Formats: sequence, structure tokens, C-alpha cells
Amino acid sequence: MQIGRILVFDDKFLSGNTLLQQVVPALKTAFPGIPVGGGTDAYFAELNRNPPDGGLLDFINFSICPQVHAFDKLTLLENLEAQPHVVESARALLRKPVSIGAISLKQRFNAVATDGNTESSLPETDPRQHTLFSAGWTLGSLRHLAMAGATSLNYYETVGPRGILPRHGGSHGPSPLLHLFQELEGADLPEILSTESSHPLEIDAICLKHVEETKLLIANLGESGIPVLLEGMENRPETCCILREKGWEAIDVNNISEHRITLEANSLYKIIYTI
Repeated sequence: MQIGRILVFDDKFLSGNTLLQQVVPALKTAFPGIPVGGGTDAYFAELNRNPPDGGLLDFINFSICPQVHAFDKLTLLENLEAQPHVVESARALLRKPVSIGAISLKQRFNAVATDGNTESSLPETDPRQHTLFSAGWTLGSLRHLAMAGATSLNYYETVGPRGILPRHGGSHGPSPLLHLFQELEGADLPEILSTESSHPLEIDAICLKHVEETKLLIANLGESGIPVLLEGMENRPETCCILREKGWEAIDVNNISEHRITLEANSLYKIIYTI
């Protein structure tokens, strides 16, 4: 396993300048060529209140959680449209590349706990994390943050109740999130093409252009089926799949007629176009 980057935080989840001055030069000597970042392991508000010395850092970091003050589905969806704005604000604050992590549905800890015990009210996992809705929400988050220019995104945890894989003997199987993230893998780094939805609280999509194909991942975040017109796609699709709880299921590509398709409620589709 190789080290890709290093983040420096203190016990207040911040990157205080004294700490950075003490450890960053040593880290850069011990790990030459490895980017060192900081900012906060909490939210942008904490970064804005306590900006570090950007001259000591290669990138700036903060986390995102859509459920700090409200917890309904509409709040989660409205949070997606706010995400690119905090990327722009962080970049303007410190003039550094922006890394975001962790991105989670529920708070991992209470960074402003008044009793000093940040884990005293550590929340349980949001049960929606292991559903198709979470996969669709994450797709929307990926699109918004990538198009805003974030250079690194760290979602959820890898293993366990708040992860995308079950712990050995765990009660849940692999999350639909696993199948979404697998679509982002590949030998060639895809170009993310710009997409726009006329109904952003219901439909979101990310378009990935690879060397030999273009992959459109499109989510219906609504509670009912919705007909969608896929404008800007010149070729007919080669394949089409819908994400079920256990993985991708092929559907008849002829269901896409004249670039129109009706998306099931709370669904995620993968449409492949050959270049």
C-alpha cells in the first residue's frame, strides 16, 4: 500500500499553525513528494473560523455532512446544490487545491460538543446509506463537487455499519454504493462531461468519457417514475442497466426510444455509448 497524501489535525480537528510549523517540514523530509494537507476534519464553518497558514500546506481539507440541523430527504437533496459553493469559498479563502473528506450522510462526531466529549452522542448509521437513494445522492454529490473543481473526495468509510462493505459477520451485504464506486474505476481516468438537470431535486446525472466509451450514470431521486429526455447524446446507446440491491441488471436498450427513457422511482441507471 502506498501513501497518497497526509492530513494534519490536532485534537480539536483543526490544523493549528503551531502544529503545522512543528510537523510539516518533518513530514516533507520523511515523505518527499507526498502532498501534505490540513484545514479541518470538521465542516467548512470551522475552517472559515480557523483558517491555517496556507503557505505550509499543499491542499486544504474539510468534511461535508448534509444532516447537521435537519434530517428529512428534501434537506439531503437541497444540500447537493450547496456543495459546490463551499468548494469555491474554501478555494477563495486559502488559494489552495480543495480536498473534501469525509463525506457522510450523518455526523461522525460532534466537533462543537460543549462538554468536550466529541463522541458522547456519536450517531448510528443512517439506514438510508445502504439503499438506492444513498447511491443516487452520492452520484449527485460526486457531480457537484467534481465539477466545482475539488481535487480529492473521500466518501463514507470502507468497512462496517458506516461503510460500503460489511464487516465480517455483519448484518448487511455490500451497499449499492459499492456498485456505484466500481463504475468510477478503470485503467483510464475519465473526463467528466458537464451535465444539467431541469429538475435537480429529482434527477441528477454524471457523464464519464473514457477512451472508447461514454458512460452516463443517471439517478431518479424522486418517489415516482419520471420520463426523461437525454439531450446532447448523438449515438444510440449500446447497453443499459438499472442498479438493483444486489447489483446491475441489464434492461432492453430499446427502452430508450428517441433518447427518452422512463426512470423508476428511487433508481440509478447506467447507459453506455460507444465512441
